[in-house]
Amino acid sequence: MKKKVMVLSIMAAAFISLGIISFQTPSEARSMFIPDAGNKKCLVTGQELTSKKVYRVYNGKRYWFSSLDAAKKFEQEPIKYIKNYYGKR
Repeated sequence: MKKKVMVLSIMAAAFISLGIISFQTPSEARSMFIPDAGNKKCLVTGQELTSKKVYRVYNGKRYWFSSLDAAKKFEQEPIKYIKNYYGKR
């Protein structure tokens, strides 16, 4: 019995280290299914997005920002920034 438990724990550790099994928090799992709004520039600052690290979800879509400060400003008036960005296209 101890041998079976040891073998199973070794196999589980191997699968986890290979990425075959992964554990995600509920918020990480949910975020995989949120559609991207497709903005190439920060809605608040207008800067080109060089990396996608900061985002906020509004109305079922993920919007990306150049900084945490920009994301916080967006949270205050999301419609204003969305209209400004998509209205200029």
